[in-house]
Amino acid sequence: MNGRDRRRPTWGVEPLLDYRTGLFQLVVVCPADVRRAPEELALDVLEDPDSWHSVAVTASGDPAAWRESLKVDAGGWDGLQSGAAVGSGSHLVGRIKRTSVLGADVALLGDPGFRVPALARIEGRVQPLVLGSLVTLGREKDGARVRFLWNAREPRTAERVVRAEIFTGSGEPRVPRGLLLGVTELPAGPGLHELSVEQPVDTRDVRRLFVRIDAPPPERVALQGASEEPGEGGS
Repeated sequence: MNGRDRRRPTWGVEPLLDYRTGLFQLVVVCPADVRRAPEELALDVLEDPDSWHSVAVTASGDPAAWRESLKVDAGGWDGLQSGAAVGSGSHLVGRIKRTSVLGADVALLGDPGFRVPALARIEGRVQPLVLGSLVTLGREKDGARVRFLWNAREPRTAERVVRAEIFTGSGEPRVPRGLLLGVTELPAGPGLHELSVEQPVDTRDVRRLFVRIDAPPPERVALQGASEEPGEGGS
C-alpha cells in the first residue's frame, strides 16, 4: 500500500485480521506426534475462591462528577495488581487502576475511557457474538445505564436489532471471561454504534467487592505459614 507522498513513497501491509479490537480465540498447530493433555472442563471463575480477594470500599476515588472510581482497603500486600477485575457477585464493577502497599484505586465501569473486551449472548443463538472492545462514554442521567462505544466490524455484527446480555470476553490479563456487564439492544450492521447498557447492580453503591488475583504474594504466604507453626512451648 503506497503512501500519499510521491516524492517519499511509504509502504505498509494491510493485515487480514483486525487486531485493534483484540483476539478472542487462537489455534496452535503442532506436529501429529505431539501428545495432548486430557481435555478438562473450564472452571467457573465464580467457583474459584482462591482467585478472588474480598475488599471493603473506603471512599470515592475522584472528586470530578463525571468520573467514577473508588478506593478499597487492600493493595499490593494482599496480591492486588493493576488491571485486575473488580466484581460484585457475577457482575463486573471495574478494574484496579493503581495500587499502593495497603490500598488501591478502582476505575468503575461508568468511568469515561474504561475499555473491556465483550461478548453478547443473544436469545436463540448458540454461540456468543464477539463484540471486541467496548469503550465507556459515561453514565446516563438516570444512573442505571452506562454508554459504550462499539466499533462493529464483520463478522462481529448483528443481523438485526436484538436484545442481548453483555459479558466480559477473553484477551485481558486478570479479567476472566463471563462476568456480566448488563443488558442492551444491539444495533444491526457494521459501523460505530453507541450502546446503552442497563446494569442490574448499581456499581456506585456497593460496600464490599471482590478483586481477581493471580496468587497471594510469596512474602505473605511465608509469613502466614510461619504464624501457623506452633511455638516451642506448644502442646
